[in-house]
Amino acid sequence: MRILAGFFTLSVLLVSACGGGSSSDEGSGASSAEARKAILRVALSQEYGDPSATTPPDRDYDCVIHGGGPAPGIEIPGTCRWDAERDGDGWVVSITQTWKCSDFSGVVEGYQTCNGEGSHSWRHRVDGKGEITYLGSEGDFPPSYAE
Repeated sequence: MRILAGFFTLSVLLVSACGGGSSSDEGSGASSAEARKAILRVALSQEYGDPSATTPPDRDYDCVIHGGGPAPGIEIPGTCRWDAERDGDGWVVSITQTWKCSDFSGVVEGYQTCNGEGSHSWRHRVDGKGEITYLGSEGDFPPSYAE
């Protein structure tokens, strides 16, 4: 796990060094750096993070969405996006995963949860001290909730 986290951090640093990504507050280099820091805080957290999901912020990128099911679980090709918006002394960070429903569609109580393209977003607040608060999620039934 440490190797994976180290690889993820290195990947993010390379993307940042190469000029990849921007924040919602594009006019300020400091704000952009702060947005990346907030995103990394969530992405690398043990409780909420997904080290397989990388930045750049405010830009769609191809990703593999890991889901439930028998080990090793399902893997769905998709598009991911990290966003960060200034919120007082902190940031609201969101990760959105989008996939084709032909690749994954949950059936809940006989109801098809996805038609065409599925999408699910999770939101967290990172305060000025770096503390993370889960704010909730919304969207279609995501692959990660499959059992």
